[in-house]
Amino acid sequence: MQYIREKNIIGVTLFYIGIFIIGFFFIAGLILANHASFFDNSSSLYVLIETWVIGFIIGMLFIGFSEVIKLLQNIYHVQPSVEEKQTSADGVWIVEEHKVDDQQLVKELGKAKTDSIYHLYDIQNKTIEEIIITPFNKQLVAKVRGLEDVESYYEVITTSGNDAINSSIEKHPHIKEWLSKK
Repeated sequence: MQYIREKNIIGVTLFYIGIFIIGFFFIAGLILANHASFFDNSSSLYVLIETWVIGFIIGMLFIGFSEVIKLLQNIYHVQPSVEEKQTSADGVWIVEEHKVDDQQLVKELGKAKTDSIYHLYDIQNKTIEEIIITPFNKQLVAKVRGLEDVESYYEVITTSGNDAINSSIEKHPHIKEWLSKK
């Protein structure tokens, strides 16, 4: 299983600029306070603190903007493409149900949840043949086969936090009905 993690070069650059600014103003504050102490000892502490506070604020603004860009990049990669969208009756965008591969699953759920799903089925000695994303919140359908099973069957995977719990599709009549219409 291969996972792709894309970083936004602008976000990374802004982060390092913010770190550089904080470091630069820290050193500049020491130098300016040292020069101010030649003229007046009481103003050197004021110059030092003022320079550090200004540098910290400006640096944190850059780091904050980099974090916003990073979060927007993550949202961009989680959003379904135009082909995967449909409009419901109330005009809200929902994701169409579809079979996904490993990379799409990581984009939808995140690496930790995807790993927990595969780990769950490895422990149970079952093979996942396909995973279908449903329109139901935090619920997926997996077509699985056990080591001794002749035919594959469907199970519902409920994700909560980074954990995954599987159960028989018989316990979820609304999902069974949805899957039969598909």
